[in-house]
Amino acid sequence: MELSENPTYPSICKIVGKKHAMKLSLYFGGKNLEIPLHAKPNCQLAIAIGVDNAKKIVDVYGGMRWCVPITYGRVNRVLNLRKSGKTLSQIVEEEKIALRTVTTILAEKADEDQGYLF
Repeated sequence: MELSENPTYPSICKIVGKKHAMKLSLYFGGKNLEIPLHAKPNCQLAIAIGVDNAKKIVDVYGGMRWCVPITYGRVNRVLNLRKSGKTLSQIVEEEKIALRTVTTILAEKADEDQGYLF
């Protein structure tokens, strides 16, 4: 199995399967995930996908940082929170993601809504 030098979504899919990679994206999407050197039962990675799957990732990428891609579901949650009147700060706090991620999601949605101007 050929994997990338640094953690990427396709490589994580190859290691633990798409189902578990999607779970990681749902839990940690839009954040930097520090992949521990050892997969302990109480580490974030193991809590999200189980110790056995966490060990598989740690064996390849332990000690590295992975910028986890954001899922469609989380994008929808951010958009819905904004529609419901939440401020950017409230969305950041509720979703536990960076302000930059929230503003990027909202800007991309605004671009989609603009359509073609010319």
